[in-house]
Formats: sequence, structure tokens, C-alpha cells
Amino acid sequence: DFRKLKGKVIPMPPSFKTKFDEKNLLGTVVYTPLNSTTLVYASYGEDGANAKDLFGVNRLPSGEWALPQRLPNTINTKYDEDYAFFDEEANVLFFASKGHNTMGGYDVFSSEYEPSTNTWSVPVNLQYPINSPFDDFLYVSDPDGKVAFFTSKRGTEVGKLKVFKTLLYDPEQVELSIVEG
Repeated sequence: DFRKLKGKVIPMPPSFKTKFDEKNLLGTVVYTPLNSTTLVYASYGEDGANAKDLFGVNRLPSGEWALPQRLPNTINTKYDEDYAFFDEEANVLFFASKGHNTMGGYDVFSSEYEPSTNTWSVPVNLQYPINSPFDDFLYVSDPDGKVAFFTSKRGTEVGKLKVFKTLLYDPEQVELSIVEG
């Protein structure tokens, strides 16, 4: 099922890290869809004055990445935001936040991007059973819009995670998927 995602989870590219990130941002991963032109990732920024915020970067026609831009306060809060997945076809950002209106720890939210006005909708909490009182994050859907995977600390020992699969046509169908560790 993971093969259908048409992308991969990788460590955050060193070229995106600020000097502050290099000292303080450990273990951060980024989901990179194949042939993506936009990448959204977490950073403390140049001075570390905020919690982790989401930044967007666009691929230039040359193949290089443009300068990153901090996403607006519609998305970023005074708390941590991380684990972003931008669905370029649907113009929807899925991300984890400790701010907004969470059930506890990180919750998964979605926000729609409107390119004509360069604005984001108010983030919507994906609710239970995607979110729980535990950390829930790294929500990624397949290109067909049938299945999504997300990571959670629910029902795990300290230091372990589980990956869950949900059927998007029946979001109440959440099951433990292939990976635990």
C-alpha cells in the first residue's frame, strides 16, 4: 500500500536547514511527492524566535529550489507545526499542529490553498479516529484519494510509533498498518 503514495519520506534536506535548525531540529522528516513543484517543511527559522513553523518552497524551472517562505499565521501558531504534506492536485495542505484546536499533542489538520488570492483556509481538525489525545502526525494520502496513512503514538510504548491506514471513503475504518517501531 505504501507504494501507491508515489513519494517518499526523507530526512529534511540539509540545504533547507537554518543554522538554528542544525542545532535544534533533530529527526525531522519531509514527505516528498515525486515530481513535486512545492515542498512544505518545518523550521525554527533564521533566529529561532518562534516554535517550529511551516515554510513553503517552490521548484524553479531550472530545477533548483526558490527561497523558502514562512506560511501565514492562518497555518502557523505560537506552538509547533510540523509533518506537512501538500497535495498539489487538490491544493490541500495536511499538517500536524500542537496549536489550533487539538485533542492533545500533535493533531492532523487540513487547509485549502487558493492560488488566485494566495490564501489558506482556516485549518480543520481531522477529528477522531484520525486524531486522538496522543501525538498524531505525518498524514499522507494516495494520489487516487482512496487511502491515507498517518503516524501515531497511541497504544505504544515510550519511544515507539505506529502507522495507521484509513480508507478515505470511510474514515471510520482506521486500522493498524504495516509498520510499528
